[in-house]
Amino acid sequence: MDAKFKKQLIIGAIILLALFGFAFYYYKKGKRSTSIAPLVNDNPGSTAANNNPAGMSDAAVKQLADALYTDMNGLNALGHQPEPYASLLAGSDTDFEKVYNAFNTNHQAEGNGTLKGWIENEHPLYDPQFDAYRTSILERMSKLNLI
Repeated sequence: MDAKFKKQLIIGAIILLALFGFAFYYYKKGKRSTSIAPLVNDNPGSTAANNNPAGMSDAAVKQLADALYTDMNGLNALGHQPEPYASLLAGSDTDFEKVYNAFNTNHQAEGNGTLKGWIENEHPLYDPQFDAYRTSILERMSKLNLI
């Protein structure tokens, strides 16, 4: 091969790598966008701003979202703490979506995407209690059209 052809080949490879780099950067940047779900009405006929009068406070919502993150962050091969998942399922649909939105706002860009993605990616070796919570949470997310 002559030197001119080698030089063109190297320049072409550099340009191709740069294009892949930009594509990867914008792909990851797009995944960092936060998914926020519109809140459902627990009192469907209500037009009041507070459609969930007995719901969780904003501090409790943030605390539960952080507890879920803390429990799922890292390697959890030996199982999970059941309390945050039970609390999530015990809340109304509005509270459930508030926790979903708070989790996504604070932690979506850090790992597996939305709260649904985080829960789908949790696979402990043997934890039947978590499997039951996970199934129930994913079914409720499907019912509420959460992605």
